[in-house]
Amino acid sequence: MSEHPMIEEGHGLTDISCPHGSRFIWWFDKEATKPLGEWVCVVWSSNCNCGSPPLPFKDKKQMQTYLDKKQTRLLEVNSE
Repeated sequence: MSEHPMIEEGHGLTDISCPHGSRFIWWFDKEATKPLGEWVCVVWSSNCNCGSPPLPFKDKKQMQTYLDKKQTRLLEVNSE
């Protein structure tokens, strides 16, 4: 069970820190085994027992919006 009291499923965030100092980044990779992506703990605090944050996306439309924005940013960076 998640201990992220202010964060609900479908929050849309892709970078989350817990009160203990652990930090989670949403990782999406087309080659990944989880098609919507997964949380990766990039900073772990030794006293953290939060587990993974709730899913950031409630539905496919919300996920597609995220992917479209990410793709647009990548295209902008590559064209500079």
